[in-house]
Amino acid sequence: MTYIVDTHISHGSKRPTFFARIAEALTLHSQRTTLKGLSDDALKDIGLTRSDVNRECAKTFFSDLIR
Repeated sequence: MTYIVDTHISHGSKRPTFFARIAEALTLHSQRTTLKGLSDDALKDIGLTRSDVNRECAKTFFSDLIR
């Protein structure tokens, strides 16, 4: 006989914790910094333009926390 046990403990909230949101915002900041450093040819390869990158990089760290 096989038993399947759910070991996930639900805390009733699907919102990420404050520290998880900080970590996510830091990751986004790092990704934006990397995007900013790519050449126009590299951006074209991934389907982005310099204006796409500038628009994304204009977002602030704090705007990521409150979304």
